[in-house]
Amino acid sequence: MPKLKKEELKKLRELVSSTREKKVALADIDISIRSLEASKSKMHAEISQAEKLFKEYSATLEESIGNVSIDLNTGEYRPE
Repeated sequence: MPKLKKEELKKLRELVSSTREKKVALADIDISIRSLEASKSKMHAEISQAEKLFKEYSATLEESIGNVSIDLNTGEYRPE
């Protein structure tokens, strides 16, 4: 039965191995992307919740002190 030359077989094995390594690396990247997308989605939900709480608390403050501009560094406020 005919055979490849040693150099040909070596090159073929190297190419197959390189292709497999690249496929594994790509799979790792895909897994990382999915994880990041899940984290991103969770963060969007947390931002939405924080914005909702901010609006609710702002409305509560507005009811008690009126429509004012608040200095977040000092807590001082003045009418708008």
